[in-house]
Amino acid sequence: MRVIVHIGTEKTGTTTIQKLLYRNRETLAKRGFHVLRCAGRLNHRALPSYCMRENRRDDYLRNRLVNKPETRESFRKRLREAFRDEIASLDNHLHTVLISSEHFHSLLVHPDELEILRELLQSCFSDIRILVYLREQVDTALSRYSTAIKAGRTQDLETFLQSCSAKSGFYNHDVTLATWEQVFGREHIEAALFSRQDFVEQDLVTDFFSRIDPDLLSALDTDVETENESLNSLGQTVGRAINLAFPVFEDGIGANPLRARLMDDNYRHFRGRGEPIDQAQRDALSKQFQAANEAVRKRYFPHRERLFARPVEKSPAASEETDLAPALADMFQLILGDNNVIPQRYVDIFRDAALALEKDHLEKAYELMNLAHQMRPDGPFIKTKRDEYLKRRKASESD
Repeated sequence: MRVIVHIGTEKTGTTTIQKLLYRNRETLAKRGFHVLRCAGRLNHRALPSYCMRENRRDDYLRNRLVNKPETRESFRKRLREAFRDEIASLDNHLHTVLISSEHFHSLLVHPDELEILRELLQSCFSDIRILVYLREQVDTALSRYSTAIKAGRTQDLETFLQSCSAKSGFYNHDVTLATWEQVFGREHIEAALFSRQDFVEQDLVTDFFSRIDPDLLSALDTDVETENESLNSLGQTVGRAINLAFPVFEDGIGANPLRARLMDDNYRHFRGRGEPIDQAQRDALSKQFQAANEAVRKRYFPHRERLFARPVEKSPAASEETDLAPALADMFQLILGDNNVIPQRYVDIFRDAALALEKDHLEKAYELMNLAHQMRPDGPFIKTKRDEYLKRRKASESD
């Protein structure tokens, strides 16, 4: 039996692919393809966590309170048994198992972790194939910033982009591929570029299933809405404030439910293109990957002149037109509804965001400062600025 393991990388449309695999699991089964069940409903997230070194932890394990050696071993034992039982129970007409998680790329960074995965797969399959999509590194970092905020990070964009380095295995595709080659062998790895002009028919879904089996496409329901998982620049600011004010995890509970609701509300109101960077900064970041990208090109894409086209900074999106008033009102009610004491640093972030916007986005600056005033009604500076913005609004309306 064969297994195809789709390992990402992150920010290459993996959520869309996973939704389609889940939606079409019955159709795929009729044609001999089984979508794994035991490791997750959509994202087979449990498997990367299963393979991680004993001294490493991640959000998946923390959310499930797998935080001690005995609970870690129990988790691994249950998953290992469930995995082998599921494969052993498959009907004879099923010839290929499909597994997908971008966390294979982001979490499994050591050869011994990949050895754990290979051992598990080899216990059930005679043919192992690794499928990976590679995205230009600067685009990946900018897209990943919103994901990092959703996960609890509080860094500003400039600080976050310092991690976009050729020294980082996350962004260095040569390091990633070399590690997987070391364990699984170059002949078992298929690399593709996450680029519309390089997709089959310029479509990710068509490209992915063409690599699995081109005959599948005509039978599958591929009508799935592609979610925009990025926050616009205001959403990024609000998200950082949420993370500063409310912890991601609570002892004995796991994920903080209030913070999760606030972040969901943030995503509901502030989807769009995030904070941009200028072309000079883009070029400087991408330059450091030239040697690594060239090494990947020679091994996997020798027909190309270069691995990726020169990244060009996009102009800011129209997503800045989001109406802040209902969004912030919803968030304020969520906070007060749980009778929380609002940390003063949370107020400061909204105040500072308003000051940054007062020149170019007066309406948004007013809504942010007004929210800060509701949280800190006795603050003289905040009240003065809110009143100033209100006067300027009225003056502009009368002109």
